[in-house]
Amino acid sequence: MKSSNFFSTKSFENNITNRKISKDKVKVKWLKIQWLRFQNHCPFKIQFKYSNNNDVLFETVDISKRKSVLQAPKLALLYPDGNVINDAKKKDLLQLKEFIPSVYHGFYENLRSAAQGTGGEMLDYPEEEEEEEEEEDELFLPVVRCLIYYFCM
Repeated sequence: MKSSNFFSTKSFENNITNRKISKDKVKVKWLKIQWLRFQNHCPFKIQFKYSNNNDVLFETVDISKRKSVLQAPKLALLYPDGNVINDAKKKDLLQLKEFIPSVYHGFYENLRSAAQGTGGEMLDYPEEEEEEEEEEDELFLPVVRCLIYYFCM
């Protein structure tokens, strides 16, 4: 993949909210959803079904903020100059080359690191924090990214 395939979602995320209730005032069970549908004419609405049955009607959840502009924002490239990893991460990956098929060695050897001074943004791998959110809330952001991907392609 190329850096032109990755978009920053910050401008879009600033205009949406995690709704837990559909337009019909029913709690959305994100983990039970089997079918998602996005339409260009309503970018802030997610249509979904809990079934793959064509006869079942779609439910809708509106993810726009109450005061947001109802126009999909233009997305900037996430890493226009490419991305880099920290030196320790690259060193660790290169030490594992003996376990990686030789056909892939070139990929790991050509990874850009902060020591190479590429000027790109360095990836940070922070320790994972425990969240007190419900498990269903963890699915919301991937659904939004799917929506963003749909409108960018």
